[in-house]
Amino acid sequence: MGAAHKNQEYRAALLTTSDGIVTYDADDDAPTIWADDRGALTFSNKEIADQDYTSVQGFANSQVSGYLAVWVPVGASDDQDARTAALTDANLDDKVLHSNAALDSNLIYEGFSNFQPKATTNDELTNVVIAKNANLFEKWGITSFEMAPQYRSSGDHAFLDSTIDNGYAFTDRYDLGFETPTKYGTDKDLRTAIKALHQSNMQVMADVVDNQVYNLSGQEVVSASRAGVYGNDVSTGFGTQLYAVNSVGGGKYQAQYGGEYLNELKQQYPDLFEAKTYDYWVKNYSNDGSDPYYTLSQNTRKDMPSSDVIKQWSAKYMNGTNVLGNGMGYVLKDWNTGQYFKIGEKNADFITN
Repeated sequence: MGAAHKNQEYRAALLTTSDGIVTYDADDDAPTIWADDRGALTFSNKEIADQDYTSVQGFANSQVSGYLAVWVPVGASDDQDARTAALTDANLDDKVLHSNAALDSNLIYEGFSNFQPKATTNDELTNVVIAKNANLFEKWGITSFEMAPQYRSSGDHAFLDSTIDNGYAFTDRYDLGFETPTKYGTDKDLRTAIKALHQSNMQVMADVVDNQVYNLSGQEVVSASRAGVYGNDVSTGFGTQLYAVNSVGGGKYQAQYGGEYLNELKQQYPDLFEAKTYDYWVKNYSNDGSDPYYTLSQNTRKDMPSSDVIKQWSAKYMNGTNVLGNGMGYVLKDWNTGQYFKIGEKNADFITN
């Protein structure tokens, strides 16, 4: 809850049970918990002081799939504003964020639609609903509203994200609902929702998932290796083999808008385009994922030319690809020697390095 609310008593307003949501309209008889001297409320899978429904666990009923709980300060009025005014002192230490009461009192809400049923009418589209309820979100105390990934999912139904159309696994990074609505609405609905949230004094955040480009229409032959969840190389058949991947394309709006605003961005934020040497910490794991440790590394970023626009993606722009097993073994090779066949030239049967 932040340092401004340290050692403060809170009581439940909503809790989840096996039968649904139970509400507490007043302080009396509501379960309570105290924030510690840092302003943190700590919950677990254990009941708090033997109070019913205060353990965190998953439920599946007509009202909740998962878990939902809301806690408010004891004695709070219906219109209490728990936010703290921002500091006016300048910080010159080159750090972006500074822990203080104002920052710690921020409340971020993400309007994400994963397993919710798809809209059947315009009024049910996520961004339409967000715009209509902007004032309600402000009354809840929301300070920053994070929009779900607004991209149009590829819809090939090859795996979860491209089946439920949640904004991941997209082909065109610039298609935010042009012409026909996404699961969240049209580009106009998105702009309307952002304006409504701004008018209700909320910051709007974008869930940018650049690494989710997927199911491009054109293929290339690349070399590929496989990394595991800990960043370690995984021993697979990919190894040093050439691999056919869908890495060429990007769609109608990538071709139209890709790089169109680079010069404008460079004028406003020139340091983003300049070469820079920076230090960063790398989290390392052993091969089995245990015993994490950190090492300090340094790298130099080259100047980024504003004239290098990307109208169509290709493998040279990407450091990864979705591996669905579709391209393995497509490139002809002599499996006894490991050499790849070179087609079309006499006396040159194999590709040489």
